[in-house]
Amino acid sequence: MAIVIDNIVILLTCILRLRWRNFRKHFPSIHHIINIFIIFASLNELLVMAKNTMGTKLPRKLEQKMELMGEQIKLARLRRNLSIAQVAERATCSPLTIARIEKGSPTVSIGIYARVLYALQLDDDLLLIAKEDALGRTLQDLSLKHRQRASKKE
Repeated sequence: MAIVIDNIVILLTCILRLRWRNFRKHFPSIHHIINIFIIFASLNELLVMAKNTMGTKLPRKLEQKMELMGEQIKLARLRRNLSIAQVAERATCSPLTIARIEKGSPTVSIGIYARVLYALQLDDDLLLIAKEDALGRTLQDLSLKHRQRASKKE
């Protein structure tokens, strides 16, 4: 696979620099060139397919929670009487990103959410994420081994 990628890089470099002599030196026959283009096209297709199938689609329950979180951020902004543009300026992001956060878009990075919460002076709420982990604590307690003492020898 690495050889194929190296050949693709050489091919593209030669084409971009328009050095026909180098091009012919690395790819002596037209069959090499055609094979490289076919491989490049299939790799490109795989990359596009991987990008399109990567998960921006969340389970319905998570979508609802994201929408609720966005609505809560919007209400916090409105209670402070701030416009989307003002919050965007304070959080150093675009107004479109703020609108996406308020809609609960899962594609906005958590760092942007943190900056928006900081701009709204709600950054301490980030510490509440996974604070009460009842399930994790129960599992941890179940996995602890209870040591038993040996019976007293008489």
